[in-house]
Amino acid sequence: LMIRRPPRSTLSSSSAASDVYKRQLVFMIPTTTGEAIEGTWMKADGQKITFDGDKTYSDGLGYSSMWNLDDDTLTVISNIQSTSSNGTMEFTSIVQKMTIAFSEDENAMWLSWQNITVNGEEFEDSSEEGCVLMLKSSVAKSIPEYNDNFGSYESEIPDFCLE
Repeated sequence: LMIRRPPRSTLSSSSAASDVYKRQLVFMIPTTTGEAIEGTWMKADGQKITFDGDKTYSDGLGYSSMWNLDDDTLTVISNIQSTSSNGTMEFTSIVQKMTIAFSEDENAMWLSWQNITVNGEEFEDSSEEGCVLMLKSSVAKSIPEYNDNFGSYESEIPDFCLE
């Protein structure tokens, strides 16, 4: 008894054209989510912050952090493990909520903290810092480059930064 497998694809010309079309579509699907926030950003003090496509966040401090962007609200959740003075392990969870806006070319991002929650206790932001302007690494990889470029975004400062 011989068992035959069905053909992998039919040989009709319409099917062959369909296969080519499907292969072309696969190449047109973006490999990232394309969110404006993804990438490495620099603050005026030179600190670099990276928002990866897998939703991980790195600010150079070494904490395990994740990010989520919902419209104009950015949430960063960091879990910190440390050793107390008596040698026991301590865990701290920090949730930062910020209002954000991007420049038209998506190379500048403004952040304003709404609140910070530490181990479930919420603190309103009381800093005098107001908004923080960050520039994408394609525009500023160093403090001198930041200083050369931040002024070109002054006309796009969002209203929440001017309050």
